[in-house]
Amino acid sequence: MLRKLSLKSFRGGYKVLLIWLPEYMDAIGYPMANNMLLKVFEEPEPNTVILLVSCDPDQLLTTIISRAQMIRIPALPPAELGEALRERFPELSEADSVNLALRAEGDLLEAVEMAGKGEEELFVFFRDWLRHCYKREVVQAVEYGEQFQKMGRERQKSLVRYGLYLIRQCAMQWQQLPDLVRVLGQELEFVQNFSKLLNERNADGIRRELETAHVHIERNANPKVLFMDLSYRMMGRGGGGGGALLRP
Repeated sequence: MLRKLSLKSFRGGYKVLLIWLPEYMDAIGYPMANNMLLKVFEEPEPNTVILLVSCDPDQLLTTIISRAQMIRIPALPPAELGEALRERFPELSEADSVNLALRAEGDLLEAVEMAGKGEEELFVFFRDWLRHCYKREVVQAVEYGEQFQKMGRERQKSLVRYGLYLIRQCAMQWQQLPDLVRVLGQELEFVQNFSKLLNERNADGIRRELETAHVHIERNANPKVLFMDLSYRMMGRGGGGGGALLRP
């Protein structure tokens, strides 16, 4: 970056440097990168524009923030996001596009990714799997473990992240905060029903189990073994001795 910024513009116009997620520069193999760029941020060459696009500016050095002009870009409202999705995916109904927009929480890239992956399948899989865990139906849980194994790692991670999202919505409903619940249709029906099973113990326990499963998937754990262990823990058959997470 320093070398390229020192070059003259080929046609005499502006030079623009775009740094995506600058808060991670030091973490991806460039130690002291922020400090090395401070001089350029403070005294750039004429006709030079440096754009730092950050999702978490609090992680940036204060010396960098003091040299920048902060422009906050708000998340897209659900109506605009839903309209953008329908432009890209004409087959989406208005209800489905709004549902995806609510789930993406203003992030267009996340919404487009979800629309392209068929989130309806994830909902049905997660809902039915939880029902079998609640009834302690081990044979059916084994079958879901085999399906989970065939999904592929990225799809497996998407399922767990989606499950965390739904459980968070259930927790909002359980805490009697319906205005913060961001689901519609079948998902809303599920949230209203499943939230009745939550209490102080299992709400946090389910969250922790799903987060742990996501970490293990990223570390290339055997997906079938991982999913069966998760199912057993939900049923209360795991070795932790914490009782069934899905029983009152």
